[in-house]
Amino acid sequence: TGVGASIAYNRDYYGFKGWSKTAIAYGEGMASNRGVNFGSWNGGFGKDSSALFFTSYGVAEVAPRLQLGSELTYWAPQHVSWADPRADLNVARTIFALQPSYKINDNLRLILTGSYANEKVEDQNGKAQWGRTDVNTQFYALEVATAFTVDADYWGRPQIKPFVTWVKSSDENASGAISIDSTKDNGKLSTSQVFFGVEAEVWF
Repeated sequence: TGVGASIAYNRDYYGFKGWSKTAIAYGEGMASNRGVNFGSWNGGFGKDSSALFFTSYGVAEVAPRLQLGSELTYWAPQHVSWADPRADLNVARTIFALQPSYKINDNLRLILTGSYANEKVEDQNGKAQWGRTDVNTQFYALEVATAFTVDADYWGRPQIKPFVTWVKSSDENASGAISIDSTKDNGKLSTSQVFFGVEAEVWF
């Protein structure tokens, strides 16, 4: 059992040309996952669990060919047992990201993305902290990508997007959380990695 509620506000880009959405949600018990979650429910939430969720994101029309996307999100689930059934975790996650993109022509867009995230983990029972030496972890990411599409608008789809991404974690024991290869380098786990790939998005 559980109860949750959320409210969202849509407007221009905080007083500038564009659009934005701001939402806040709260849930307890089974509904702790962002307050409202239609379709599926995550495990690890119990009768004493609760969570506060806040997000604000949008896209600014800076110029006819230049757009700026941004996101700020905070999520704080309390009394959850994701890592270990014996655990009583309080988690706080914050992420901030910026994504400027430039329309080169009707079929090509250049995209840059930068993000910073912080995750605090506190175990009330002292049973598990996901194997981390630092429970206040910083994550960083930078990406350069080009999107080939029939319509190079910000939401132009379908698209094929080659990308290069660099990611870094402040704690080697948390590197796996952002898919960093766990191969040891001089006796230590890697804390950063560069990824190359091609992403395809086919939705309308």
